[in-house]
Amino acid sequence: MQSMIKMPAKVTPLWIVAAFVTLTEAVMGYAVTKVTGGVQVALTMFVIAFALLVASAFFLILWNRPYVFYPPSEYGSIDPKTFVSAIRQEVPPKIVEQAKLVASVERDPADTDAQFRLIDSMLDETHRQHLILMHENSCDLPYGELWFGHKYEMEYENGGAAIGSFDGRSFLSKLEGTGFVNLLTKGPKIALTENGHRFAGWLVGHKRKATFMHTPLGGWGEPKPGGIIIKSREKQAREAAAKEKATEGP
Repeated sequence: MQSMIKMPAKVTPLWIVAAFVTLTEAVMGYAVTKVTGGVQVALTMFVIAFALLVASAFFLILWNRPYVFYPPSEYGSIDPKTFVSAIRQEVPPKIVEQAKLVASVERDPADTDAQFRLIDSMLDETHRQHLILMHENSCDLPYGELWFGHKYEMEYENGGAAIGSFDGRSFLSKLEGTGFVNLLTKGPKIALTENGHRFAGWLVGHKRKATFMHTPLGGWGEPKPGGIIIKSREKQAREAAAKEKATEGP
């Protein structure tokens, strides 16, 4: 029987499966011709059922884990771990949700709630909170070549926090086409439109507002005791004190 199967240059999982099935079917087929009666019927049913079972298992594995059929040598210069990770990675839930929202907006363009949900799913957290800041404090955001961005602190109910510098140019660019903001020549500065106020109100109503936010333009809430914001402030205070002490000298 070994002469029936020609060894390939490289033995792969697919070759092993094919060789196993071929050898099994050949042996069982030969056995069927040498028996009669009930035994022959049983062997015939087994040969048919075995082929169907192997085919079902093959396509099931091919659908769920196709990478197991390829040996590392077939990946070339690509790291097998990188290739397998790319195949196994599922579509992120956020992308799936955005696709559903896009379909909902396409079905009913007048569905404001679906529009707001779609835009909200694509917003950066910093931009989301600054929209709420503009809405609740009735303030405009500075914008211009000489404006390097104000400092902000944000903290959330789950303990997460963000500290950084706000970039007005990026903010305006990301919201372009939404109709939520306008660039005023006086200043220049970024102002919230009527539709922008409705969207910001929707964000607040859907609990998208951080528990704490602080900027030179205003904010709300208090930082969580022992939280990231408090620890960051304490660290900055220690560093400032150490720097001041070093400049004073002995």
